[in-house]
Amino acid sequence: CYGPTTYMGATKFEEMFRARLEPLPNLICVRFHRTSVGVTPALIDIVLKKVPRLEIDWSARWSYNGPIQADRIYTVPNTLTHLSYEPFTWRDSLTGQALEAEFALESRYLVQLLCGMHANAQSLLLPMESAPLAAMLELPWPNIRDLSLRGQYPASLSERLFPEFLIRVLPQLQSLCVRAAPQNTHPRPPIL
Repeated sequence: CYGPTTYMGATKFEEMFRARLEPLPNLICVRFHRTSVGVTPALIDIVLKKVPRLEIDWSARWSYNGPIQADRIYTVPNTLTHLSYEPFTWRDSLTGQALEAEFALESRYLVQLLCGMHANAQSLLLPMESAPLAAMLELPWPNIRDLSLRGQYPASLSERLFPEFLIRVLPQLQSLCVRAAPQNTHPRPPIL
């Protein structure tokens, strides 16, 4: 579990984070909790080179520092087997464009991580609103065993996309949890 409570700047924090992970050869999981600088691409790069499990809990959030590069390490295979991302709880108070911007940021980070880990992925916990199901549908998931999707069923999700994704991964799954509430302004999706 890692997350400083005082702000020290992203670069200094990333250097400290790398130095603290270095002497831990048996570390298997990094969990971000209350990260004052946000979860930056540089922090993710450090984790991808060190551990097979990444957890980002409700008190941490993706960093807005700079654009996400399409050619970053996320787009190449990585060794992550478990990814757990529970969204920042305050986002429920956002509306309109601010909420859409938050979902778009989450989705951009998630698609890059997931595209790099699809061959090794065993367990995924993702927010329903920003899970990049269209990109995930295009990839094989041969080792997926546990899938959990939580949140609100997005109005933008096509009626066929979610069932198609589930049909693709269901044969491998040992555990499936879908907690997706319909949005107030839209009818109940057929999968729910």
